[in-house]
Amino acid sequence: MTQRLFLCLVFVCLLLNSVKAQKTHAIEPANIEVRYAARYEGESVEKYGKLANTFVLRCGHTISQYFCYESFKTDSLSSNPENFHIWFEEHMKEWKNYEAGGDRPTDLPGRGDYLYRNLADSTVTTYTAIMGEHFRIVDKPVMVWNVEMDSVKTVAGYECHLATTHFRGRDWRVWFTLDIPLSLGPWKLSGLPGLILAVEVPGLMHMEAYQILTTNLSPVTFYNYWEKKSTDIDRAKFLKAKNSGAYPKGTIKLPQLETE
Repeated sequence: MTQRLFLCLVFVCLLLNSVKAQKTHAIEPANIEVRYAARYEGESVEKYGKLANTFVLRCGHTISQYFCYESFKTDSLSSNPENFHIWFEEHMKEWKNYEAGGDRPTDLPGRGDYLYRNLADSTVTTYTAIMGEHFRIVDKPVMVWNVEMDSVKTVAGYECHLATTHFRGRDWRVWFTLDIPLSLGPWKLSGLPGLILAVEVPGLMHMEAYQILTTNLSPVTFYNYWEKKSTDIDRAKFLKAKNSGAYPKGTIKLPQLETE
């Protein structure tokens, strides 16, 4: 096979892969946006670094979305030829700092995922990937919470109460506020009588809201800057593939929020 023929075949494959892919588009106006600072804790700090990622929960009338800001920024810049140099320079600066003895650029669990929740039936659609192959998982998570109303602390200026649950292999401690009566939180967490503003997974990570916006918001948006087509996959099958030996030797495999 000549090099020219090979390149033509690659181009055709990419074209076919993107024919039915949804493009980035606004879904509906947002009513609230919560920004969370997330970091590793415990032994995970030594393995993966100390720097924080920012995650965004944005909610409209019928749909909420959740994504990592750093991943969103990377996708939006690197997919645009005019802005690619900005992303490349920032990326190289991060890795030069790491090679000089600084912290490795942090990748917390779920950094590359985009989640959308149907507020009417609590169905969550996750767009994710393994080694460049893109998938869509439709899921309806249910958590059984133990609420401790006597345990109170302030998060982002709001009085919050403690709730705990064991969900899909991990123990979760969250702090929710009754002052914002949204049964939502970061990632797939939901089912409490108020918005979750802080999350702890003992030994793995800590997440806490630092900014809550209700004006001048970006709309709830479907992000797919690379216009990739996602293959539907069962959640259990995806987890099995994620934990398999499909990655090249030496790949740093991040811990997963779901282990079962």
